[in-house]
Amino acid sequence: ERLGHECGVVCRRLAETEISWGTYPDATGIHCNAHANNMVVLNPFETIGDGLLAPLDFDMAFTRDSFLPEVVASSHQAGAFPETWDELVAFEQTMGMRTSLAGSDFTSTGVSNSSGAEEAFDRDLGLRTVRNCMRDTLVAGYDAALNSKPPTPVPSADKAGLLEAARCLCQLALMTTFDVQC
Repeated sequence: ERLGHECGVVCRRLAETEISWGTYPDATGIHCNAHANNMVVLNPFETIGDGLLAPLDFDMAFTRDSFLPEVVASSHQAGAFPETWDELVAFEQTMGMRTSLAGSDFTSTGVSNSSGAEEAFDRDLGLRTVRNCMRDTLVAGYDAALNSKPPTPVPSADKAGLLEAARCLCQLALMTTFDVQC
């Protein structure tokens, strides 16, 4: 839940400050930078505070004032692509980050979810169930943050231990996928 919540906080803060992560029509269809592949795991030894993730890839970001609806109209993608600022933000939050946390690579141009590990999940009902529960938990945390709700409270005596466990899980995930090419 914690990782999803941190993703939701990022998307909510971008919307509040009227910044698009970088969603626009291009030659491949819809380009959207608002996806989980654009969150980086922070180094716990160099991190101030208890954050686990940070956003990146803002090279194509733009503000509400620089949004050009006429570009959408001229791209011949009207109807398929968000035509107003509010629709664009909603697209980033739902079709971008939310669906990527749920396991979709729909808006992640250039990156796919085909790492070879999917075959093991497809064969094993238990692994599929765990994967889906983890994805649902990420999305629940994300949705809570978008709606300005705090993460699930953790007893203060357990907070440090859970943070360390979360950091260890992130490190383990990175170590076990270091050679995965998407």
